[in-house]
Amino acid sequence: MRRFLRNRVTIMFMVVVVAVAGYFGWQSLSGGNHITAEFTRAVGVYTGSDVRVLGVKVGTITDITPNGKTIRVGMELDPEYDIPADAKAVVIPPSIVADRYIQLTPAYTGGKTMEQGARIGSDRTVVPLELDEVYESLNEFTDALGEDGSLADAIETARENLEGNGDKFGETLDSLADVSDTLNTHSDDIWSTVDNLAEFTEMLAESDAQVQVFNEQLADVSTQLSDERDNLSTALKELTVALADVSDFIDKNADTITSSVEELSDLSAVFAKQQEALITILDNVPVALTNLDLAYNAKSGTLDTRDDIMGAHDPASFLCAQLVHVVGMEDIPAACYALSDSLNDSGLEMPEELKQLVGKKDNALEAE
Repeated sequence: MRRFLRNRVTIMFMVVVVAVAGYFGWQSLSGGNHITAEFTRAVGVYTGSDVRVLGVKVGTITDITPNGKTIRVGMELDPEYDIPADAKAVVIPPSIVADRYIQLTPAYTGGKTMEQGARIGSDRTVVPLELDEVYESLNEFTDALGEDGSLADAIETARENLEGNGDKFGETLDSLADVSDTLNTHSDDIWSTVDNLAEFTEMLAESDAQVQVFNEQLADVSTQLSDERDNLSTALKELTVALADVSDFIDKNADTITSSVEELSDLSAVFAKQQEALITILDNVPVALTNLDLAYNAKSGTLDTRDDIMGAHDPASFLCAQLVHVVGMEDIPAACYALSDSLNDSGLEMPEELKQLVGKKDNALEAE
């Protein structure tokens, strides 16, 4: 009896193991990686539609279920294709040869892969604009243009400006055609310019407030130019006449102008070499002219000045100081010795030469 029960339990255990193994084997053979994605809407998406990566089918939509404010779309993916763990799901609008399908992006290039039962939230899903939304946006745009009649005013202004200028407009179009041919031969330079403009646009975006102020000021200038249209037209006509006269003058005096420019070039070279001297002159001349103006005596018609050759000393001190340089100590008059002693005793200022005579008065008297 016990042996029978033991065999029965063993058989039941093996059946369970085989059933579990068979289930997982069936899952791996019959099914792939099942994931879900949540979209804000799923117009034109049906069960059985394709799931693709870079346009290549990698799975099929298995179910579409409303889930509150979103739509939950179940997808069964072929296990041989790896999908990035952070992939996004995009509803691709229909083309001429294909219906809508869901595309997983980007393609897998390495790193973690999306696991079985993964969920792609609505923040990582994208749906296309519907045709009625496009019509609604266009309708709002046209309503905005027509609210204050600005579009009609713009058309009327364009009509007034183009009236009677058909020939000139045709010439402009011909010139534009020539410009297009020229641009076509310099496409590389144009693309470089476009790249530079892209960088300039980014800079403008970072300076949005300043750009807005500039646009307002530009609008004010445009309004002012519109108000002064007649004056501008007159000025342009006069400028045309003036330019014609200048052109005629240059044609008639080409040789003279050329020689004058050459001489001016030589003169500028001299100025360049004497730059320091010119700077010194320009720094000192204003002071010299001011002093000359102050020295002029309009009543007598003379230049008045104050003689300070002797400096801060009296004539006697100045004369004795000069004698120290001219004659020997024995020839200096005794009066100069007496003057030096007197100034020294009084504590008054005296020339350096007289300081040599202080205390030598007796020697001078003996010499006499």
